[in-house]
Amino acid sequence: MSEEHKEQNNSLQRQLAYNSLFNNPQFEAMKKQLSQEDKDKYAAIGKAMYEEIDYETSTHLNLPSFLKDALLYIIEGIKSGLHPSMLSEDEINVLKEAYGNEWYTNFGFKKEDLDNINCEKNT
Repeated sequence: MSEEHKEQNNSLQRQLAYNSLFNNPQFEAMKKQLSQEDKDKYAAIGKAMYEEIDYETSTHLNLPSFLKDALLYIIEGIKSGLHPSMLSEDEINVLKEAYGNEWYTNFGFKKEDLDNINCEKNT
Protein backbone atom coordinates (compact mmCIF):
# COMPACT_ATOMS: atom_id res chain seq x y z
CA MET A 1 0.00 0.00 0.00
CA SER A 2 1.44 3.36 -0.99
CA GLU A 3 1.94 6.19 1.49
CA GLU A 4 -0.85 8.15 -0.17
CA HIS A 5 -3.29 5.25 0.28
CA LYS A 6 -2.19 4.75 3.89
CA GLU A 7 -2.82 8.42 4.64
CA GLN A 8 -6.25 8.28 2.96
CA ASN A 9 -7.09 5.15 4.95
CA ASN A 10 -5.97 6.76 8.23
CA SER A 11 -7.96 9.90 7.42
CA LEU A 12 -11.05 7.82 6.72
CA GLN A 13 -10.60 5.87 9.98
CA ARG A 14 -10.32 9.12 11.97
CA GLN A 15 -13.42 10.49 10.26
CA LEU A 16 -15.41 7.33 10.98
CA ALA A 17 -14.34 7.36 14.63
CA TYR A 18 -15.30 11.03 14.92
CA ASN A 19 -18.72 10.47 13.32
CA SER A 20 -19.53 7.34 15.31
CA LEU A 21 -22.83 7.59 17.16
CA PHE A 22 -21.46 5.88 20.24
CA ASN A 23 -18.17 7.75 20.27
CA ASN A 24 -19.82 11.13 20.19
CA PRO A 25 -19.66 13.77 22.94
CA GLN A 26 -23.21 14.91 22.17
CA PHE A 27 -24.49 11.35 22.59
CA GLU A 28 -22.64 10.99 25.89
CA ALA A 29 -24.07 14.32 27.14
CA MET A 30 -27.59 13.24 26.14
CA LYS A 31 -27.19 9.92 27.98
CA LYS A 32 -26.17 11.75 31.16
CA GLN A 33 -29.31 13.89 30.92
CA LEU A 34 -31.70 10.91 30.90
CA SER A 35 -33.65 10.20 34.04
CA GLN A 36 -33.34 6.75 35.61
CA GLU A 37 -36.89 6.03 34.46
CA ASP A 38 -35.94 6.77 30.85
CA LYS A 39 -32.76 4.70 31.13
CA ASP A 40 -34.81 1.78 32.44
CA LYS A 41 -37.34 2.21 29.64
CA TYR A 42 -34.62 2.14 26.94
CA ALA A 43 -32.97 -0.86 28.60
CA ALA A 44 -36.30 -2.73 28.55
CA ILE A 45 -36.82 -1.87 24.87
CA GLY A 46 -33.34 -3.15 24.01
CA LYS A 47 -33.82 -6.33 26.02
CA ALA A 48 -37.20 -7.01 24.40
CA MET A 49 -35.78 -6.33 20.95
CA TYR A 50 -32.95 -8.84 21.35
CA GLU A 51 -35.13 -11.47 23.02
CA GLU A 52 -37.98 -11.16 20.52
CA ILE A 53 -36.04 -11.29 17.25
CA ASP A 54 -33.92 -14.09 15.87
CA TYR A 55 -31.41 -12.10 13.83
CA GLU A 56 -30.01 -15.21 12.13
CA THR A 57 -33.35 -16.01 10.50
CA SER A 58 -34.96 -12.54 10.64
CA THR A 59 -37.92 -13.96 12.50
CA HIS A 60 -39.89 -12.17 15.17
CA LEU A 61 -40.36 -14.48 18.11
CA ASN A 62 -43.31 -12.77 19.77
CA LEU A 63 -44.48 -15.98 21.42
CA PRO A 64 -45.59 -16.86 24.95
CA SER A 65 -42.63 -17.86 27.10
CA PHE A 66 -43.57 -21.56 27.19
CA LEU A 67 -43.60 -21.63 23.36
CA LYS A 68 -40.28 -19.76 23.19
CA ASP A 69 -38.72 -22.36 25.46
CA ALA A 70 -40.12 -25.18 23.34
CA LEU A 71 -38.97 -23.46 20.16
CA LEU A 72 -35.42 -23.00 21.44
CA TYR A 73 -35.32 -26.66 22.47
CA ILE A 74 -36.53 -27.80 19.03
CA ILE A 75 -34.08 -25.52 17.23
CA GLU A 76 -31.18 -26.89 19.25
CA GLY A 77 -32.28 -30.40 18.35
CA ILE A 78 -32.34 -29.60 14.63
CA LYS A 79 -28.97 -27.83 14.83
CA SER A 80 -27.60 -30.93 16.57
CA GLY A 81 -28.72 -33.19 13.73
CA LEU A 82 -32.33 -34.08 14.51
CA HIS A 83 -34.04 -34.73 11.19
CA PRO A 84 -37.43 -33.03 10.59
CA SER A 85 -39.06 -36.40 9.95
CA MET A 86 -38.42 -37.22 13.62
CA LEU A 87 -40.32 -34.19 14.95
CA SER A 88 -43.69 -34.68 16.62
CA GLU A 89 -46.84 -32.97 15.36
CA ASP A 90 -46.69 -30.57 18.34
CA GLU A 91 -43.07 -29.64 17.58
CA ILE A 92 -43.95 -28.96 13.95
CA ASN A 93 -46.85 -26.77 15.08
CA VAL A 94 -44.49 -24.73 17.27
CA LEU A 95 -42.14 -24.25 14.31
CA LYS A 96 -45.08 -23.23 12.10
CA GLU A 97 -46.21 -20.70 14.72
CA ALA A 98 -42.76 -19.13 14.83
CA TYR A 99 -41.63 -19.36 11.20
CA GLY A 100 -44.74 -19.99 9.11
CA ASN A 101 -45.73 -22.98 7.00
CA GLU A 102 -42.35 -23.19 5.28
CA TRP A 103 -40.42 -23.28 8.58
CA TYR A 104 -38.07 -25.97 7.25
CA THR A 105 -36.39 -23.54 4.84
CA ASN A 106 -34.86 -21.75 7.84
CA PHE A 107 -32.86 -24.90 8.52
CA GLY A 108 -31.83 -25.72 4.96
CA PHE A 109 -34.45 -28.39 4.29
CA LYS A 110 -36.87 -28.82 1.39
CA LYS A 111 -40.48 -29.95 1.60
CA GLU A 112 -39.44 -33.39 0.34
CA ASP A 113 -37.11 -33.74 3.34
CA LEU A 114 -39.95 -33.61 5.85
CA ASP A 115 -41.22 -37.14 5.38
CA ASN A 116 -38.10 -39.21 5.07
CA ILE A 117 -34.35 -39.02 5.29
CA ASN A 118 -32.89 -38.74 1.83
CA CYS A 119 -29.43 -40.19 1.55
CA GLU A 120 -28.00 -39.61 -1.88
CA LYS A 121 -25.37 -42.10 -2.95
CA ASN A 122 -22.45 -41.09 -5.08
CA THR A 123 -22.13 -43.72 -7.81
